[in-house]
Amino acid sequence: MNNNSWKPWLYLLPALLFLGVFMVYPLIDVFVYSAEEGYNFASQTYFGIGPYNYSYVLHDPYFLQAVKNTLILVVITVPVSTGLALLISLGLSSIRPLRELFQTVYFLPYVTNTLAVGLVFMVLFQKTEYTDGLVNLVLQWFGGDSIDFIDGPYWAKMFVLCFYTIWVVMPFKILVLTSALASVNPDYYRAARVDGTSRLRTFTDITLPMISPMLFYLIITGFIGAFKAYSDAVALFGVDLSVQAGEMVALMGRNGMGKTTTIRSIFGLTPARSGTMTFESHDLRRLPPYRIAQAGLGLVPEGRRCFPNLSVRENLVVTACPGHWTLARVEQLFPRLAERRSQMASTLSGGEQQMLAIGRALMTNPRLLVLDEATEGLAPVIRQEIWAAIRELKAQDQATLIVDKTLSELLPVADRCVILEKGRTVWTGEPDALDDSLRDRYLGI
Repeated sequence: MNNNSWKPWLYLLPALLFLGVFMVYPLIDVFVYSAEEGYNFASQTYFGIGPYNYSYVLHDPYFLQAVKNTLILVVITVPVSTGLALLISLGLSSIRPLRELFQTVYFLPYVTNTLAVGLVFMVLFQKTEYTDGLVNLVLQWFGGDSIDFIDGPYWAKMFVLCFYTIWVVMPFKILVLTSALASVNPDYYRAARVDGTSRLRTFTDITLPMISPMLFYLIITGFIGAFKAYSDAVALFGVDLSVQAGEMVALMGRNGMGKTTTIRSIFGLTPARSGTMTFESHDLRRLPPYRIAQAGLGLVPEGRRCFPNLSVRENLVVTACPGHWTLARVEQLFPRLAERRSQMASTLSGGEQQMLAIGRALMTNPRLLVLDEATEGLAPVIRQEIWAAIRELKAQDQATLIVDKTLSELLPVADRCVILEKGRTVWTGEPDALDDSLRDRYLGI
């Protein structure tokens, strides 16, 4: 054997190590995790190994619906986008003087910001109280009926998603195919013209075989991209949530199901792409976050987010509005804050900072108080104090939307429960109706 045969492997060693550490090992690790039943990421523990996770997913109606949607998306968008890109590329190749200009025009959507793309599609398809959308205006002009493409029938939603996917991927395919067509040796076309070969046969016998590697590449990457394109759909799609005056509503669900996103959408921190959000007479979708707060909504965000360089008193009065809740009443609700009135917020414990965050929200005298993860990560003693304060808020008929994982404390104070699953409202009812089967299905780990 040649003594230098090991040198190529030495050159490949850095790449192999990189692939092994950052690709192969994570895939194996994820596969191992998938077999661990009841896995707890925080404690790194599980209670068994088996196929339960796969069985659960394969019987989950939302997963099966997602598979169906994705397959439809793949079957429609890959051939349609590739075919349209090929036709446009052939047209561009025949317009030599303006080829570069048209290439730039068609490539612009590929480099356009996703938010801008979303705004374009809102104008095209979304129905509002003022307009039915540009597409519906065209349909009505031709005598057709208006269609709700965002919240309407299933086929309409899939049409918008397929249209969006095709529109996004076509620029890249056009760029690749125009480059492939430009690389075909023109001598082949001259020879075909000398022989009197038809354009169709020239395309099938010369052009298509010469660009077939690029077509194959685009089809394969198109399938890969289309299988991931469903993530472009709106994360919140179908949340039905209401809070009445004096009512305390528990917003529930596993981690990652859309609870915090829902709250952020209410306060304009994550713009909602469809549906309606109203508070009293205010259309919240049309208001910036500070106007939403002025409208009468108070937020206690996840992570507390007090002003660290202000004292406790300064944190409480900096956003205060006249009303029932005064500095004295907040300090009566949370005596610890009165004891630490002059102390800097950054020096408080986590539980005291949570009390301060709740007190600060109450000082705005909100007509709707929103608590995101009210007692997460707090010591048991502090939790009891905060739950006592929440029970006092309920006794005073403070309208509240609350998110928390401590069901033993949450359910007794809630008038109604709303459960989210993958961004959708899947159950609404009174706490007494939340039986063990519902808890295991929607709230269990």
